[in-house]
Amino acid sequence: MKYLILIFTILSLQIAIAKTNLTTVKVQGMVCAFCAQGVTKTMNSQKEVKSTHVDLDSMEVHITYHEGKKLSDAALKKIIEDSGFKFDGVIK
Repeated sequence: MKYLILIFTILSLQIAIAKTNLTTVKVQGMVCAFCAQGVTKTMNSQKEVKSTHVDLDSMEVHITYHEGKKLSDAALKKIIEDSGFKFDGVIK
């Protein structure tokens, strides 16, 4: 029983850590693969960002950070708007 509790605790901590390394941003104005490529390239050029995935259907940008790194909401807004799109806020 002690082992089950220990395993559950470790898994819970890993899930909590994984969630803090991902941010989802709502973005308006992305309509094509070229738009997605531009946002991805700009986001991936940030030293804090490990990878970026753009979902054109949901108009979301999913940003995964390097461990212990993160961009502020203000920084995300500036990056998105400097890329020519409308920042609609962080949703996760």
